[in-house]
Amino acid sequence: MRPFGRSWAYWLLFLLLPAWFLAPVLGGRAIGQGIGFEIAADRWFNEPFDVLHADADLQVRPWRQVVLESWSAGQPAFWNPHQLLGAPLMANAQSAVFYPPHVVLGMLRVSPDASLSLLAWLHISLLGLGVAALARRLRAEGHGPVVAGGTVALAGFVGLWSPFASVLGSVAWMPWVWAAMVPADDEPHWRRAGAGALATAMMMLAGHLQFAAFGVLGAVVLALGFAIVERRGAWAAVCAATLMAGGLASMPQMLPVLEGTKTSHRRTVATAEGFAAYQNSAVKLFELPAMVSPMLMGQTRTRAELTLPDNASARTPAFSTYWPQYAKPGAHPAESALGVGPLVLVLLALGFRNWTRRAKVAVASLGLLGLLIALGTPFNALLYYGLPGWSGSGSPGRAAILWVIAAGLGAGLSWASITESKATKTPLYVLIGVGLGGVAIANLLASSQAPWLPNVAPFFGQIQAQALVNALPFVVGALACAAAALMVPDARGKVAAGLLSVALATGPGVVPTHTPESSQVELATGGGRVAAVNRGWNLLAWPQGAVMMPNLATRYGFYDAFGYDSLIPATTVEALTKINGGTNPAPPTNGNMMLLSQPDPTELAEAGVTVVLAPEGPQELPGRPLAEASGEAVAMRADGQGLTLDLQGKSGLVVARFIPLPGWQAFADGKPVPLQENRWLAADVPAGTQSVRFQYTPPGYGPGVMLGLVGILSIAALAVVGARQRMDPKTSKIEDE
Repeated sequence: MRPFGRSWAYWLLFLLLPAWFLAPVLGGRAIGQGIGFEIAADRWFNEPFDVLHADADLQVRPWRQVVLESWSAGQPAFWNPHQLLGAPLMANAQSAVFYPPHVVLGMLRVSPDASLSLLAWLHISLLGLGVAALARRLRAEGHGPVVAGGTVALAGFVGLWSPFASVLGSVAWMPWVWAAMVPADDEPHWRRAGAGALATAMMMLAGHLQFAAFGVLGAVVLALGFAIVERRGAWAAVCAATLMAGGLASMPQMLPVLEGTKTSHRRTVATAEGFAAYQNSAVKLFELPAMVSPMLMGQTRTRAELTLPDNASARTPAFSTYWPQYAKPGAHPAESALGVGPLVLVLLALGFRNWTRRAKVAVASLGLLGLLIALGTPFNALLYYGLPGWSGSGSPGRAAILWVIAAGLGAGLSWASITESKATKTPLYVLIGVGLGGVAIANLLASSQAPWLPNVAPFFGQIQAQALVNALPFVVGALACAAAALMVPDARGKVAAGLLSVALATGPGVVPTHTPESSQVELATGGGRVAAVNRGWNLLAWPQGAVMMPNLATRYGFYDAFGYDSLIPATTVEALTKINGGTNPAPPTNGNMMLLSQPDPTELAEAGVTVVLAPEGPQELPGRPLAEASGEAVAMRADGQGLTLDLQGKSGLVVARFIPLPGWQAFADGKPVPLQENRWLAADVPAGTQSVRFQYTPPGYGPGVMLGLVGILSIAALAVVGARQRMDPKTSKIEDE
């Protein structure tokens, strides 16, 4: 076959690989668990609850809906009026307001459900192609680049995180950034700087700061590694300029995020207790057999069929076969997704001696960095205490993506030397040992664990046994395909068998999908807010009797006093605590959720709540108008950047019941008027005023735009320099001192 990048078959392959995870969306299904307005009572008994994937319905989709709707009107979304008394949307990086695919999808008026499916498909393909390009740059031979890219695109990490557009978006651009950090002897240093800077900007704009930080860390380690090992001092400067230009280009989105963290409820100071909790969420020893197959740990959405003891409660929820969540609080397969399959582990073990020095530096740097972080080693203290904001980041187990990409690269680099060798006995013996050893170790480590929840103890052994039994067909299938990849004579057949081995080791069905709702929910709110009483939230089972779980008001077009966000201003939390009868509205298991549990009717009415949704049915309240002038209700229109009130000549104090966060301004008939000291947005306007506009601009947005322009010009300059060096045959790489 022709070299990678010159054959349409390769490109088609990477466009088709996402179907392993996302085939259901081709039939009209949507990504997510399908959390609707009401939670059916039987879901608690019949369906395991996947708390992480619930966020696809409760956070990812609502945020994308606001962003897309705002871009369909030709403007970026700065806030979300539907949740949390007005939430600063752009200050949450995961909204990814300026991510170019979001801009395009919004302007094309693509629905949120279809957009999430398209984004997942795009990002998986882009990730696979990027890893393949990086492998080729590291001199992977033959079909090695395809194996490298296909391995990562089919890894369990990708499927488990595909409902999260910001995660997979940031991850998809990592290998493109890293490719610009790898020097080449036959091209000028600045040849790929422009492309690397553009990829860096896209990685940052995609929205997940923790994964973007992993990408930057990987780039820094690669750049320093090559600068030191190959004595290329100037190369480090080129890489630094590349990363800096990309970072500056992302500032219109990033600077408001950084400003927002200053007032966030999650703003924390690094402490010994916090570091201990951070380390406790790292990948544990008993989770390591997932490297062979994540299926050995069970699946979060597969129900365990249990034989209940005689003394068991009749009200037993549906338990999943994913047993680590009962042995480690907060465990989820996406937070420890080290799985690459037995064939990849064999290729790594037997083929690394044949790699070039440059390839060894790249794979070792990325893989070791990922494992050091994911496994909770003392290295994490440097990041936790040394890097601003790291103490508020998620599980270190997410750094598994660095290991997964490194393993995929290693498999591609080893492919030709191992699969084309006539000595197949050693690889086969090692393959069998890895497969059987993985199963045996998984069983041994599982038997040594005890559940942290007392009500799980009677069923824990059954759950573990079912996980192992369910995994065996996939492990056997993965081993059989891996053996075929080593033994069949046809080169294309080897590749197909090898990628199928990876896919089977990962297992199908890890992406939750559902049939989208076809009807809207109607509530007689009288233009006021709603608030839902939700008391039964926990990490392991569906809440019973829940109505309108947090953030679903955005989906249905209501205004909800409460909500769910990873960045909530501290002043908002104070206001919601007051409405909640003085009780912190965050449940103990999730500090980012604001749930109404102890309602204060007077405070609810003052916040403009006219309907309280409770398990026993909706209750009406005489709530104040959301917008009023001199005590009289006025019409209000909300968009992604503020509120417009139709006064029709009224005057006096105008109030809109939204939190007056920093960044708000008021305009009466287009002329600025000062905001008044008030619990809500308020301005005093003269007689005859026809309309009042409350306009929100995120703090830091103006300077961010200026820095972004500098970044864009820097990327263009790097691209021009690289193009000129490429076209000039006399230009050679920069000489290092």
